Amino acid sequence: MSIIGIGCDIICFKRIKKIVSIFGNKFAKRILSENELKKLNDINDKINFIAKRFVVKEALSKALGIGLRYKIKMKNFELLHNIFGKPQLVFLKQARNMLIKYNIKSIHVSISDEKKYVFSVVILENN
Repeated sequence: MSIIGIGCDIICFKRIKKIVSIFGNKFAKRILSENELKKLNDINDKINFIAKRFVVKEALSKALGIGLRYKIKMKNFELLHNIFGKPQLVFLKQARNMLIKYNIKSIHVSISDEKKYVFSVVILENN
C-alpha cells in the first residue's frame, strides 16, 4: 500500500465552546452525521464530542487534499470507534464516491486530547 494523503488538525476546546455558544445546534448540524447528532443527545460533554469530530474531519479534508469547500460536507463522514476504542472514519452518501475516485483502501485515524486541545491525524492509503 502507498500513502496518498496525510492530514492533521488541532483545535482548542474553548474555540468550539465559543462557536457552540454563538450558533447553538446549527454548528453541530453542519458538521455531525445523523447518527452523530443522535449520539450527541446522550453525551454529557458535548463540547468534547463535537470538537473531536470536527478535528478528525478537518484532518481528513487535508489528507484528501481538497478541504471541505466542495459539495462534500463534514456531515457526510462519521467517526466511530471499534470495540477496543480505535477511531474509524466512515464515508457516507456522496462521500463514498471519493473512496473510488481516490482509490482509498485504508484509512488510519488517531486522536489525542489534553485539557485545552484536541489533535488528530488521518492517513489515507491505496494499493
